[in-house]
Amino acid sequence: MFQNITSPDLAFCLGEVAAVQLDGLELLRQLRPLTGAWFPQVSPDILTQATTQFIEYTQACRSTMRLLQSLPPVTLTTLPCMEFPL
Repeated sequence: MFQNITSPDLAFCLGEVAAVQLDGLELLRQLRPLTGAWFPQVSPDILTQATTQFIEYTQACRSTMRLLQSLPPVTLTTLPCMEFPL
């Protein structure tokens, strides 16, 4: 899957990933200022859809994380490490 890709290419690719619009977060943004409640009352169908979306997104993130963890380490000699100057 990640054959013949350089570290800068991978970093660029990961940096270009768009933010995900989750229904549950949007519901909180829209309804919480109006009601002041952390858990505003919404219909069960909408709540089920938002919860399902959270679960699917979490599983997709875990799967991607496992793929990224399987990548071999890469030594970056061209980047300065300002946190640990010698």
